[in-house]
Amino acid sequence: MNDPSTTADTSPVKSRSQGTANIIRGIVGAIVGGGLGLLLFNLAYQQGYFMLALPGALTGLGCGMLSRTRSWLLSVICLALAIGLTTYADWTCYDKTLAEFIKSVGNLPRVDHLMFVFGVLFAAWFGYGKK
Repeated sequence: MNDPSTTADTSPVKSRSQGTANIIRGIVGAIVGGGLGLLLFNLAYQQGYFMLALPGALTGLGCGMLSRTRSWLLSVICLALAIGLTTYADWTCYDKTLAEFIKSVGNLPRVDHLMFVFGVLFAAWFGYGKK
């Protein structure tokens, strides 16, 4: 007849705990990816390359790879994390206090603005995940 061990368990409790685990894995992936992105950005900058989109893009990639699900929540978390990491990465390139840097954001080269936007958009896109 109906053997309970062969029927699929689709209880809401199990799916909710699995969803929470996916979110946590995604956040861990975003943090690890963002840290790796900052490290690689600094290494590239020391060699004369300006790869400002790297911290944001790797934030989203780390999240998307570990979460194994699609999530708008993770996309927004990656977006916020990428804004902070990319701002920090850009600030480290200038000999200013954070307040002075924020006041002078409008005077930064256009390439800074473009790479900032690309990095943050990549974070949101990759952080959204895949099916």
